[in-house]
Amino acid sequence: MILKHFQFPQHLEKNLLPIYLIHGDESLIIEECLDQIRLAARHKGYSERIVFDVEGSFNWSDFSSEAQAMSLFSERKIIEIRLNTGKASDKGKAIEAFCDTADGDTVVIISAPRLDKNVQKQAWFKKVEKIGASTIIWPLKPRDVQEWSSAHCRKQGKTIQYDALQLLLEKTEGNLLATKQEIEKLCLSVDGNDINLETMVNSIADSSRYTIFDLSDHCLKGDVRGAAHIFNHLRSEGSEILALSGLITKEIRALNVLSHYSKSMSMDQAFVKAKVWKNKQSLYRTAINRLNKTKLENLLKAASNLDLAVKGMSDEKPWHLFFEVCMALAGNQQLKMRKTN
Repeated sequence: MILKHFQFPQHLEKNLLPIYLIHGDESLIIEECLDQIRLAARHKGYSERIVFDVEGSFNWSDFSSEAQAMSLFSERKIIEIRLNTGKASDKGKAIEAFCDTADGDTVVIISAPRLDKNVQKQAWFKKVEKIGASTIIWPLKPRDVQEWSSAHCRKQGKTIQYDALQLLLEKTEGNLLATKQEIEKLCLSVDGNDINLETMVNSIADSSRYTIFDLSDHCLKGDVRGAAHIFNHLRSEGSEILALSGLITKEIRALNVLSHYSKSMSMDQAFVKAKVWKNKQSLYRTAINRLNKTKLENLLKAASNLDLAVKGMSDEKPWHLFFEVCMALAGNQQLKMRKTN
């Protein structure tokens, strides 16, 4: 079966299928779906959890052996498979074999970046949908981001007024992880149950001297010294690298989209395609004029390597690699391109 991400709560109240596949573009939504499946499985007695991070040298027989083995600590277990690419590999046979022999004692949860169309046509993918469920997470549209943000506030026991929400999303530019962090900080600092515009304005005024968005802006406008200073400030404050790198990666992806579409349409139309907010368009124009196609492509590859490093899936030092990406985006240095599996 095929599920939408918002259908999981209702689905899991009644069902727990042998295998789930969650893939797409919004890592935070993917993680929310995974959390819901894990919780539902634990409530049904699946208390042992085994995780496989699949890289180029991964041996799929390890998964097959674990899927067939009896649980050491409980009658039921969860096996998670984290794919680091959306392209085809040799994963098909092992997953097909599990689908053919699934007995209900093991739940397999597969997560991945958005799988390409060729993968979605393969036999293993079809078998997952036959005995389990697949879910694709597309980038959220502005209206969806608003609804998700309001829902996250409600989970924290708060409501947020429309104008306050608009200011929040303008500040975070719709970045889900940054929005989530801002909401959670707000909910901890607000005494009442309602977040209004005045509360939001005061929160922004009281925020730290430099923010993740200051780093992004200085990188885009080519202020190398300013970007390096803000980078060091944020790191020394103990800022979460996942949020920082996530926003910079988003900017790099948007720049590549903008560069592609600007060759065949007006910049205004290209900005719509790249989903660039109006208050950032002048910064993007500056960056596009400074960075050629090769540099943008190298930045995109480096951002992918950075994502693996932040998630502990490579031997690179995340903060060191992140600094290189920021400086290259600001235009100060050439990236040293790493080999990837």
